[in-house]
Amino acid sequence: MKSIVFLFLKSFIFLSILYLIGYFLVFPVSSINKIELMKWVFLPTTFLSTILLLFHILISKRVGITNNFSSKQEGVLYKEVNLKELSDKIQNKTNWKLIHIDGGKLIFKSRFDSFKSFGELIVISKTQNKTNISSKPLFWTTLFDMGKNFQNVEQIKTFAHIQD
Repeated sequence: MKSIVFLFLKSFIFLSILYLIGYFLVFPVSSINKIELMKWVFLPTTFLSTILLLFHILISKRVGITNNFSSKQEGVLYKEVNLKELSDKIQNKTNWKLIHIDGGKLIFKSRFDSFKSFGELIVISKTQNKTNISSKPLFWTTLFDMGKNFQNVEQIKTFAHIQD
């Protein structure tokens, strides 16, 4: 619930700023009327934010998300994972580009996906007895990812289980 409220507030603020810029480009600053401002800025942004959020929730639930609807997703594997083999498997089965590798960390970048995403940054880091996976949008302005980062984390988990 917390992530849904946070997403709504982020989208409302972002869209309000865009609408305010447009409002002030059309109407002079000296003619600000509170009723007009509410009518032309805050009502449309509330409506659009609600529609976008509902669309995001419906698509995300279809993908399998149940509680964390944010665009940054994380997962943990509590098993021994060979990062070199996992890296090879990921590069063979996806179009992700490996941008950094060291002893205990892999960083991938995914490409533009026409509808769902402008790309993601996927980090796989290995600690003593677990492997952490995180996937987040490349651009901080991405509010809704329609479950794409959740799919990335689940895909890596699947690759790691097939590795055995």
